[in-house]
Amino acid sequence: MAITLTADAGNTDSNSFVTVDDADDYFAERLYVDDWPDDQEEKKKALIWASGLISRSYRWKGRRAKSQQKLAFPRTGLYTLDLYEVDDATYPDIIVTATCELALFLSSGDPSSDSPFDVGLTEIKVSSIGLKFDKNAVSGGSGMDANGIPERISSLFSDFYHSAVGDGDGQIPMVRA
Repeated sequence: MAITLTADAGNTDSNSFVTVDDADDYFAERLYVDDWPDDQEEKKKALIWASGLISRSYRWKGRRAKSQQKLAFPRTGLYTLDLYEVDDATYPDIIVTATCELALFLSSGDPSSDSPFDVGLTEIKVSSIGLKFDKNAVSGGSGMDANGIPERISSLFSDFYHSAVGDGDGQIPMVRA
């Protein structure tokens, strides 16, 4: 069965932020892309999966441009760090880049199949129970954010989503007692 990929910001049924051709163009100018599939259907799967993960994994600032749209972008009321309003009729360039990068990451293997030993668990003890973790992995050395997306990718668009702490702007208010 052929997979239909729709990457039109004006279409509420779009399921990807990036077309296969645009992703191929992006990867043509980037190093270390051996994991980018040759098969068109596999590329579509990776881009659709990446777009869905990005859409569902964060509390985005602003609001969807159309209430019926499937993806989190385009959005209204969204600003860059420099306070420029983001066009609400297109996908932001940084979201397109992040989608390509996440699609490449997903193409390298199923991240949900990682064993606990791949994320820092170094020892399990039975007598007197106990777990031992690699301190570098536990302290963020795994390189993954809380949504299971590599931090090097989620940091690209961190200006566009609310932090999980504080009042939504990444700051925790301090009150003198």
